[in-house]
Amino acid sequence: MRARWTKTKTREGAATELSRLEHEKARLERERQMWLSNQTRAQQRLQVVERRIAEMGAILTGSAGEPARRRNTPAAARQATVEKTGRREVTLEY
Repeated sequence: MRARWTKTKTREGAATELSRLEHEKARLERERQMWLSNQTRAQQRLQVVERRIAEMGAILTGSAGEPARRRNTPAAARQATVEKTGRREVTLEY
């Protein structure tokens, strides 16, 4: 600390220190602006994800809070076959 104080006692030292501080201030302002921009972008992405979670919850529970009916998907068809016959089909390709 003593060395810095002795450098700023002279006019040239004070000008150098002032220039360094102005550059540091400009760098910190740029960094703050980037941080705020990233914060805004992250907040928007978080809102999109939260909205999507709510949509998926509504789909899974149905509109009246009851479980949604299973659609006729290949997995549902396989499960229905297993329930009917008690056997699973396995497809082998050579």
